[in-house]
Amino acid sequence: ETNICSSSFHAAAVCAGAGCYAVDRVMQIGGPKRVFVPCRPPGHHAGPSGQVADDAGRLSPSQGFCLLNSVAIAAAYARLAPYNYKGILQRIAIIDFDAHYGDGTAACVMNLRPRYRLRVVDGNPNILSIPLPRGTESNRFREIAANQMLPHLAAFRPNLIFLSSGFDGHAEDVLGNDGGLQLTEEDFKWFTLRVGEIADRYSEGRIISMLEGGYHL
Repeated sequence: ETNICSSSFHAAAVCAGAGCYAVDRVMQIGGPKRVFVPCRPPGHHAGPSGQVADDAGRLSPSQGFCLLNSVAIAAAYARLAPYNYKGILQRIAIIDFDAHYGDGTAACVMNLRPRYRLRVVDGNPNILSIPLPRGTESNRFREIAANQMLPHLAAFRPNLIFLSSGFDGHAEDVLGNDGGLQLTEEDFKWFTLRVGEIADRYSEGRIISMLEGGYHL
């Protein structure tokens, strides 16, 4: 479903580079601690080699307009830049609240080396997946986030938090959501504020939010 043109790779590379630049900005003394990267195309369906294999080893088709996984690239940059951040960024969290599972980001995390640095959550290396039932509305979303997701994030004590910010869970986003979730702007605001409280506690306030889905203007 992902159409490309001669400028597509350049656009995706700019998005990934913007994420890496955001890492440098939040790590800069006196720099901003909250950065939003309004990048397109999105990336969370792109795996380490592009397409993502399912449990049977079959490669998935291109999905969600994704070409390069910008948030995974930015997180890898933060993790593998010891000349800048050695001893500071020991634990990096990526929170994907898009309406669709970030299978590409999960695949990137599962292919990290060395594996002994990973923490096992729910049987998967460093991955906690919490599916939301179809039709989930504000109260149920906030209950699940408060009781199931945010405690894990706080227990991880991240030094840097990335948000894969997919707004296609909005009730009015027909293209990305088709009525599956019934969230509002206030839900996204509430969730970001709760993550911000954890960031203030463990990450010196550092949050990088990168745009994923969201198509209703």
